[in-house]
Amino acid sequence: MHKYRSWLMGLGIGIILGASMLQLILLAKGLQTSEKNGSEAITREQFESYAKEQGLAFYPSAEKRYSEDELAAKIDAAIAALPEQTDRAQDAASPKADSAESNGKEPSDGSSEEKSIRVEYNDTLIIVAGKLKDAGIIDDEADFLKQANSISKKLKVGTSTFTGKPAYSEIMKHLTGTK
Repeated sequence: MHKYRSWLMGLGIGIILGASMLQLILLAKGLQTSEKNGSEAITREQFESYAKEQGLAFYPSAEKRYSEDELAAKIDAAIAALPEQTDRAQDAASPKADSAESNGKEPSDGSSEEKSIRVEYNDTLIIVAGKLKDAGIIDDEADFLKQANSISKKLKVGTSTFTGKPAYSEIMKHLTGTK
């Protein structure tokens, strides 16, 4: 029996320590449960307002979010695809321009008109370039995207108004300034 004394002593101490730790774990679980029952559940509005106060954004899980690298890759792919699209658009538009010239009418460029675009929250530079082209403020989306790539993260939400066809630097100044 003396031969196994140290082994039996270690076994006994191990059992005592294991039982003590189990009691501590059960006590901690009981405290957590009572704390949960005593506190109120937070509503979605409270969660969103708390996130906003902390400078965080709250997005639905179904909405796709891009990292900087993914966004840069998408922009590069869109820029690469733009020359093909603009060539097709120019080919489609050229018969209209020829018919206007043959009638003796000059196509109006609307250079003195004021044109506005609205930059919405989550609009990318590609979307803004499309809006600028649709409004007739710029002629070439790909060229504008190359020039304005540096402001892609600085776009401000709001309406920008332009007269005629301003320089890209003026457009970028309006898009990044406070509105």
